[in-house]
Amino acid sequence: MIKSVEKNYIFRAACLSWRKEIERILKYEYKTTYHGTLHYVDTYFNTTHGQLKIREPKKGASYLIQCYHSGNPLARTVTIQSQLYNPKSNLKEILTESLGIKAIVIKKRRTYTVDNLTFHIDYIKDLGIYLEMKAETEDPEIEVRNLRFQCLSYQKRFGIPDNYVTSESYGDLLLKGQAAKMITDFQAGVLVL
Repeated sequence: MIKSVEKNYIFRAACLSWRKEIERILKYEYKTTYHGTLHYVDTYFNTTHGQLKIREPKKGASYLIQCYHSGNPLARTVTIQSQLYNPKSNLKEILTESLGIKAIVIKKRRTYTVDNLTFHIDYIKDLGIYLEMKAETEDPEIEVRNLRFQCLSYQKRFGIPDNYVTSESYGDLLLKGQAAKMITDFQAGVLVL
């Protein structure tokens, strides 16, 4: 069965030293529900547009996830389709052979929810700590700009500066970091091509 989300707004920001303060605010001021910590490995595949990944948690169901991000950095909406994935199948090998692996993201995720909002505190291996907020609705009367306003009001309350906000996926951020390290190593003479 394919699950699809109609309207959403995704907010992602580096979350360095204020992670504990954000979690305190979520727990005590906003009375969110804590859903625990999960460990994931997301394997991103090369695609000509959008994203295709397999999400494999240490515990629980695995999913094949297809994402299309809007071209508008202010909207940051994502069309998401997901389907249960059986890790015992050979689908991952087929995708790897036909598309190639773009990136592998290893993450530990703490999840909180309140109303239509989901908050993730993500610990990304080789990248750092990030806050991801997702406002979702299936109500046709609610516009994406209302979802955006919700996330931006939390950004303000958490004190997250605009220059820490990104619209890029963790896979893309990891690739950028690897490319930047290669350039630095090349300039320093450590990497010889």
